[in-house]
Amino acid sequence: MATITVENEYISIPKIQYTILKNIYELNKKQLDLIRIYEVEENLKTWNYKVVKVDDFINSI
Repeated sequence: MATITVENEYISIPKIQYTILKNIYELNKKQLDLIRIYEVEENLKTWNYKVVKVDDFINSI
């Protein structure tokens, strides 16, 4: 059994279910990264971006 802490409460789930949930979470993160990469590529193809000075970019972070 795997134990997960949520707001100081513990729940136990079978290890296989924990592994499945963890894999789904990781897959979702990878898909979101791929979507972001795709959007960047599309913006670059259509020249849909703006030029910013490096100092301005650093200050905006």
